[in-house]
Amino acid sequence: MNWIVPEKFLAFSGPSTEPGTLYHAPERYHEYFKENNISTVIRLNKESYDSSRFTKIGINHYDIYLPDGSVPSRKVLYRFLYISEVTNGPIAVHCKVRK
Repeated sequence: MNWIVPEKFLAFSGPSTEPGTLYHAPERYHEYFKENNISTVIRLNKESYDSSRFTKIGINHYDIYLPDGSVPSRKVLYRFLYISEVTNGPIAVHCKVRK
């Protein structure tokens, strides 16, 4: 995990509950996210875990699908910026899980 903008944007490895991946389940991040007041998770890739694994502990979750390595469209960019502007607290962002 890396703070891209301290106390606003945290980049983290995409969690996964898919068999055969070596990545952490969403619950692995819960303690750190709560300690650092993360209020929102933005997933930029296809689903690899159930978002309720964050929302059930009070963390908002948004899906903004973006093909790996692509340039975001204006629609995607504006949605990301809108979420960023209306969110109180830090946002954790992740993209593709690599197998």
